[in-house]
Amino acid sequence: MNVKKLFVSGVAGGITYFFLGFLFYGVWFVNDTLSSVAGVNRQMDQMIWWSLILGSLLYGILVAFVIGKSNITNVVSGFATSAVVGLLVSASYNFTIYANTNLVTPKIMTYDIAISTAMVALTGVVVTLVGKAISKKA
Repeated sequence: MNVKKLFVSGVAGGITYFFLGFLFYGVWFVNDTLSSVAGVNRQMDQMIWWSLILGSLLYGILVAFVIGKSNITNVVSGFATSAVVGLLVSASYNFTIYANTNLVTPKIMTYDIAISTAMVALTGVVVTLVGKAISKKA
């Protein structure tokens, strides 16, 4: 696997994932995705930004790794494969948290799985496009 392609497309995916997270969780669905326990979510001025940015970048690199290993160059395939990754990762996380804590309700869990799946699918489109552009230059 081309390390440059993995890194550049992964960073592009991470940036995409970060901004989609802001749009989905911070703007569009802010009232529908809150934890069922008051005080769990941090206020904007209390966010630990380095951790949020690192988590987004790592997710972008994960998507780039899966797309790269799958030799995906088609945007539709990148979208679909990333949607499956997003669905499986978010569903496994949410079902585990639901089973072990009081942080989420079935409604919140459903919202989060749907939103996360959409975010990762769209991130996969960006990763695919950037990876394709890098391959054309090489």
